[in-house]
Amino acid sequence: MMSETMIHDLLRDVGGLGPARVVLRTCAGFMELFCDLAECRLAGGWLTVRRDEAHLHVPMAAVHSACLFEAGDQAHPHAPSFWLVGRCGKPSVIVILDVTDGAHRVRQEAAFRAVRARWGERIAFHQETGATPERVLH
Repeated sequence: MMSETMIHDLLRDVGGLGPARVVLRTCAGFMELFCDLAECRLAGGWLTVRRDEAHLHVPMAAVHSACLFEAGDQAHPHAPSFWLVGRCGKPSVIVILDVTDGAHRVRQEAAFRAVRARWGERIAFHQETGATPERVLH
């Protein structure tokens, strides 16, 4: 069972990172939504973002872990990113910090590193018998 307090606290910390590109990913495609992460809400077991142009809804029961990655080979190549990993072991929501630039980007990346220092690179919400935490990526 997921620790609702843990996911709430993590999403609160990530919500303070500011503008971002939020990608909802499936095995067949993806949808991008640009928003301020403070617009993300967690209520009734759902993560939601409501904007005039789109609504994003993710059931948190289907999220088994999260990852906070610096830019690089195993993540988004050009910007830090925050992943919510589904029960399939693949990222279902990817938050990419590539919307800001200049001094705003420097501050955002520093805030991201502070969140990552607090939480670590990988956070497990569900621990299942026989689960392998290394399976969270591709």
